[in-house]
Amino acid sequence: MALPFLVRRVELRNYRSIEHCDVELGPLMFLVGPNGSGKSNFLDALRFVSDCLNTSVDQALRERGGFRAVCRRDNLAASFSIRLEIQLGPESTAEYFFEIGADADRTFQILRESCEIRVWQGRSARFHFKRTGPAIEEFQQPEVYGYPEPAINRLFLAFLLPWPHFGGLCSALTRMSFYNPSVEAIREYQKASNFGLPMKADGSDLVSVFRRVEQADPDTIRRVFEYLSAALPHVLRIAVEEVGEKVTFQFTEAAKVGQPDRKLYASSMSDGTLRMLALLVALFQVSKPEAAVSLVGIEEPEIGLHPGAAGVVFDSLNEAAYSRQVLVTSHSSELLDRDDVDVDTLLAVSAASGATEIGRVDDCQKEILQRRLATAGELLRDNRLAPNQAVAGVQR
Repeated sequence: MALPFLVRRVELRNYRSIEHCDVELGPLMFLVGPNGSGKSNFLDALRFVSDCLNTSVDQALRERGGFRAVCRRDNLAASFSIRLEIQLGPESTAEYFFEIGADADRTFQILRESCEIRVWQGRSARFHFKRTGPAIEEFQQPEVYGYPEPAINRLFLAFLLPWPHFGGLCSALTRMSFYNPSVEAIREYQKASNFGLPMKADGSDLVSVFRRVEQADPDTIRRVFEYLSAALPHVLRIAVEEVGEKVTFQFTEAAKVGQPDRKLYASSMSDGTLRMLALLVALFQVSKPEAAVSLVGIEEPEIGLHPGAAGVVFDSLNEAAYSRQVLVTSHSSELLDRDDVDVDTLLAVSAASGATEIGRVDDCQKEILQRRLATAGELLRDNRLAPNQAVAGVQR
């Protein structure tokens, strides 16, 4: 079954450590490489798109330390750009691009922005706009006349949320969610919240999200618990407990034979247990279709877990990718140490002279994996996973 939203291709120029990459993506992708190679910067570029559309370019830049912290630190790099090719269901595709630069005062400027959506509904239709600086040069939306005035610090697409087709793309891009759970935030008693999904990036509202999902779709929570108990069989039950105006988890753990089961609050649980629970809720959180998470990015899901749980993590990622796109960064050989890892789900990441290189694994490694002479985990452990440089600039 085709996903309702799929980022098929990402091209980045001068985004943080990434001088240039051009890669194709599928429903499930693993960005694998050593620490410090730039894996997180790739995910952050997609998060930057979402943040810009949800708030403003100015705020998204400030949250990252300003324009100079985002634009690659190179005397020749005066701007950075992001281009996305997207599948919007079975009958619609989109290409979205923007470039941001800075003037002598380091004040950012939206230099260019363009969007083209192609729809097939018995016949082909095309909707597009093109912006250069503050001026809209082209705007085509059949049966819609005129367009809103663009703002200096906002992407024009953000103003088209009510417009047919443009609005669907904008909404889907704002619903991309990225996670690197903080066990400290999850251990704290959390303020009860009735706000909608998605879960916050650090898991600081995990308890409230867990409770809302449990009320709306108990089967999803049962599935979450099945994966959790497969990885951590000593965990027997999870419940949400209210403490005044705050909430926390109460875990029931199996005790030794002849002793009563133990009840522990989140503050007493291991890092691995809390991160695993946050990972599973992030992957399977459900909402109304118009508000559902379109893409989930996960930073190093294996952190804090026993290597024996890596297989459960892999299976949960694979299942989640049937309902939404899943992108994962990892340097764990255990996570990929299995024969059924599809080579087309791997993006190798390396760093050379301060520049991040991202691409499909090279032809030699691809043949090794396809012939099952070694697993991806074994190649990663031996530092033998490297991007294919056969086609400069484009990795497909």
